[in-house]
Amino acid sequence: MKKVLEIVPHFGFARSFLFGRMKYCVENGLEMHLAHSYADGCDELCGLEGVKHLTTEIKRVPSVKGDIVAIYRIFRYIRQNKIDLIVGHADKGKLLACICGKLTGRKIILFAHGTSFESRTGLTRKLFILLDRIESSCAIKVICVSKFLVELRLACGIDKAGKAYVPHNGSCRGIDSKSLWNPEKIDIPKLQRMRSQYNLKEDDFVIGFCGRLVRDKGIEELVKAFELFKKEYNQDAKLLLIGQKDIRDFIDSRVEAIIQNDINIIKTGEISKSEMPYLYSMMNLFVLPTHRDGFGMCVIEAAAMGVPVMTTNFTGSRDTMKQGFNGEYINLNPFDICQAMGKLYKDKALLKRYAQNSRIWVERNFDEIDVWNSILNCYEEVL
Repeated sequence: MKKVLEIVPHFGFARSFLFGRMKYCVENGLEMHLAHSYADGCDELCGLEGVKHLTTEIKRVPSVKGDIVAIYRIFRYIRQNKIDLIVGHADKGKLLACICGKLTGRKIILFAHGTSFESRTGLTRKLFILLDRIESSCAIKVICVSKFLVELRLACGIDKAGKAYVPHNGSCRGIDSKSLWNPEKIDIPKLQRMRSQYNLKEDDFVIGFCGRLVRDKGIEELVKAFELFKKEYNQDAKLLLIGQKDIRDFIDSRVEAIIQNDINIIKTGEISKSEMPYLYSMMNLFVLPTHRDGFGMCVIEAAAMGVPVMTTNFTGSRDTMKQGFNGEYINLNPFDICQAMGKLYKDKALLKRYAQNSRIWVERNFDEIDVWNSILNCYEEVL
């Protein structure tokens, strides 16, 4: 039985993006291993997945001592468990996979969930591209979560032609549209209780966002657009922000003040996966004005719940929707975002058609079994 070790920056990453698919790989003949930082409940959850695991502190920021310890522990684990293939996720996971793979002579696959250089300029951008090139040269395959990422990495000279691979139509895990992300599975009394919890009424026009509350996700442009939208279209509209702030990318203090003081902006903080479908169900429109995104899972999650979507056209999120079918692309400035939202607010028939098509789009293109099969086939090909 072939053995695969996946390295992630933190356990929550595996819980969000790998679990389900790792169990599927186990059920289809692979022995799956996971290296991650410790988190409460990790032993139980890995057991449910049928995954063997190594807990070692993996720091998201550079740390000479911490990184050396992580490399040593992963190196030793690879040798002891006779791992055949190493898969690296996110910046630190990819770096550790390359180092440990080269030290042990194991095959390497890298998972490109996005880019660190896309919104950077000058020397910093060049250094990040150089690091990606070095890492790519270590790998047999690079799994990219969107077609956009393949094109971008090829244009920047990061991957050689034929090395990058998109699983099915994109994403790293697909969507369980039959069970979790299914409007028919919504418990109406629970939905009503949650509406009350967030002071939302059924006839409120709710614009939604999900992601880290950072500049890179376009939160500044969205909040400014929402303020314009209230003045021009609906002063009682609500903006539902799902996510937390990130110390690595603070938003402007003036925008932060608007978020804190505007009673029409509802902040949820971190939300459990089981409650996410209910929050999407409260939305009339989902907007992700991201500056950079490898794919944008939140867009297809919202679409799976029958919500019309809007996102930018120059990053990986472009592959999560179809222009004129279940949503529209937006320009990255407050005025244009406001006008795009206003167009759908006024055209109820178009809004309804996009809502109906959103679920169709996800079922056709991002079913999780199709994505999992595609990733499994890539692993087996390399092995």
